[in-house]
Amino acid sequence: MTDGSTQDECHHEAGEAPLVIELLGWVAERPRTYADAQEAWRSQCPRHSPWEDAQIEGLIRLEDGGGSALRVVLTERGRARLAASTRPGAGA
Repeated sequence: MTDGSTQDECHHEAGEAPLVIELLGWVAERPRTYADAQEAWRSQCPRHSPWEDAQIEGLIRLEDGGGSALRVVLTERGRARLAASTRPGAGA
């Protein structure tokens, strides 16, 4: 990697799910624009991005916000993943 980080620093599989769930909760809190999401969730590490993981897994999508801004919304799968993570005993 050219930024001096190691693969271990950037990619911890055990740590991915909690960050993705945190992203889903953040999106669910209130309407978010693509610009909001990129500002809050950009990563300096190309091998670990909750944003990209959530997109690849089909948990979030971009929608036309009615103006020039795209909105980030949870998919049905994303809502289900978030709901499952908040159940008692989830992630244990």
